[in-house]
Amino acid sequence: MVRHKGFPGGAILPNDKGLSEGLEIQDIPVFSTVQVALDDGAGGRAEATVQAGQKVSCGECIASAANADGVNVHSPVSGQVGQIEQIALADGSQKPAMIIDTSDQKQSEGAGERPSWKVYSEGLIKCLRWAGITQMQLGGGSLVAEVRKATKAGLRWVIINGVESEPLITCESRLMSECSSEIAQGCELLAEVFALAGGGEKSAGPRGILALCGGRRQALGAMGKALQGGRFRLAALADVYPQDEEALLANTLTNAGLRAGSDPAEAGVLVINASSVWALSQAWYQGKPLTERVITVSGDGTERIGNYRVRIGTRVQDIAEHVGLLPEASVYILGGPFRGWGREKPQGVITKNITGLTILSKVDRQRPVACIRCGWCSDDCPAELEPARLYQLIEAGRVDKAQKAFLEDCIECGLCSYVCPSHLPLLEKIRLGKWSLRKEGRKA
Repeated sequence: MVRHKGFPGGAILPNDKGLSEGLEIQDIPVFSTVQVALDDGAGGRAEATVQAGQKVSCGECIASAANADGVNVHSPVSGQVGQIEQIALADGSQKPAMIIDTSDQKQSEGAGERPSWKVYSEGLIKCLRWAGITQMQLGGGSLVAEVRKATKAGLRWVIINGVESEPLITCESRLMSECSSEIAQGCELLAEVFALAGGGEKSAGPRGILALCGGRRQALGAMGKALQGGRFRLAALADVYPQDEEALLANTLTNAGLRAGSDPAEAGVLVINASSVWALSQAWYQGKPLTERVITVSGDGTERIGNYRVRIGTRVQDIAEHVGLLPEASVYILGGPFRGWGREKPQGVITKNITGLTILSKVDRQRPVACIRCGWCSDDCPAELEPARLYQLIEAGRVDKAQKAFLEDCIECGLCSYVCPSHLPLLEKIRLGKWSLRKEGRKA
C-alpha cells in the first residue's frame, strides 16, 4: 500500500480492474419480472401514476415525484403492472416497489414525444426531473438538489466524476470508452447551460473538468479525443482510493478546502457522476428517460466477469443466474468490495445508484480481538476521524457521544476495516451508528 499526499489518508490498493476493464458492455436480457422502486431520488416516495393490471411500455412514466427535488420513475420494460410491494434496497432500507410482469410482452421503447427544454439551469432541472436522472453512484442522491444548491452558492466549477477508485468496478471506465461522444455531448450541454468558460486557467466564469484515473488508458484516450475543442478539460488523477469521494475530488481539483463528506455544491462546486451525464445526453437529445444502467459483475464467485447493461429493477438473483455462479460463491455485494452492501444470498434489485455486483467465494473472516490502539485506522481515514473511538462508543451504546465525535462525517470508504490488525468490523459498526441516528431522527 502506497500513501497518497493529495488528501489525508487514502491508499493505493490492489484493484483487479484488469479483470473487466477491457471487456465490452453486454446486454443482460429482460427477465419475467422487474421490481421498480418508487424512489424519487430525494429521499421520498414517487406516487404511482398507473394501476395494477395496466399495460405499460418501456420508458413510460409510472410514478411522479411530489418533492421539488425529486424525479419521475419510468418503466424499464414493456409489461403488465402488478401490485406494489415493499422491497429491501442495497443498504437495507425498505421502499415500495412496483412489480411489472414482462411475460409474453414484446420489448420495445415507448413512442412518446421528445420534450424540449430551454438551455439554462431551470431547463436542465426540468429535464432531470422528467427523465428520472439522479446521481448514479453508490449513495445516490438528488442531482436536481445539487444543481440548485450550486447555482445558489455561485457556481465556480462543474466536475464530471469518472474517477471510479473502487476496486473491481469498471462500469464507468467502460462507459467512457464506448460512449465517449455521448458523454462529451452531455458535457457541452452543461457548458452551455452554465456558460462555462473555455481556454486557460485565467478565463473568467465557471470552468469544467472531467476527471478520471490516469491508469484507465482506453477511457482516457476516448474521452480526450471526444472532448477536444470543447470547454471541458481532462484531468488524469492518481489511482488512489477513495479519490472519487465528491469533497476529496473537489479539493484535489479546485483547492476548495472542503471537509470529507461535506457537500461541494454548497461551495459552488457541482460534481456530477459520468453515468448521470451519459443519461442526461440520452434524455436531452434523444428523449430517452433513465431505464437502464451499466454495472460491473466481478469477483471469484462468478463464471462470467464483465460489464453489463441492465434494466433498472432487475433482480440480483436473475443476474447471478445469468452470469453463472461457481459452487463456492457465497457472498453477494451490491457495489464494490469496499463500499458495497453484502448479502449471503443473491437478494435485492438493481437501482439507479448500483454500480456493480461483486460475487465472492466464502471469506474466512478472522475473529476480532481487542483494539491494540495502533492508530492505523486514523492514519488512513480520509475524513480525519478516529474510527476505533467511534466503534467503542457505538459498541457501548453511546451514539450521542459518537455523533459529537463527528460520526456523520464518515464517508464509509471502508479503509479502517481494511487496515485494522485486530479485524474489527469498524465500517459495519459505524453504519449501524448512523442508522441509529436516522431512526431516532437526530440532527447533527
